[in-house]
Amino acid sequence: MVLEFVLPNLDRSLIITWATKPSKPGTVDTSILFDSDSESAESSNSDSDDSGDCTFESSFSDENRKSSLSVENEFLLVLIKLRLGLTNIDLSMRFNIAESTVCRNFITWINYLYVRFGSLKIWPHRDVIISNMPEKFEEKFPNTIIIIDATELRIQTPSSIVRQSQSY
Repeated sequence: MVLEFVLPNLDRSLIITWATKPSKPGTVDTSILFDSDSESAESSNSDSDDSGDCTFESSFSDENRKSSLSVENEFLLVLIKLRLGLTNIDLSMRFNIAESTVCRNFITWINYLYVRFGSLKIWPHRDVIISNMPEKFEEKFPNTIIIIDATELRIQTPSSIVRQSQSY
């Protein structure tokens, strides 16, 4: 039901797939490899853009791109990563897809969910809050609309690591 709300009719065309940066074809300049001048080697290394996994450009890829996972499994992958915090390698093995596909799907869905949920109103209108406020509270704190509770309790912590984790 959540997926149906997020993506009506499971229409994949509503989701914009993010593409990784295309790799630059090139050759290795061997004269730099054996050069004793470290500054020229450092400047040549800064030219290459090898920033690791999940480097994305701001342009969009082809919307009709074929996906190896169903929409349901892509959404499940995102929920698992959010809830359990599994690595991309672990998820790639579980779903039998490439690690880069996990990364691309996750970024794609997170961006889509941000756009989709960003427009939802999470707070009721001020008048609704005031009309449902208890009388005693309204008398003492008439201008209060929201209370954020950040209660902190101090306890003695045991020396055993296992007991400390159990106290949490």
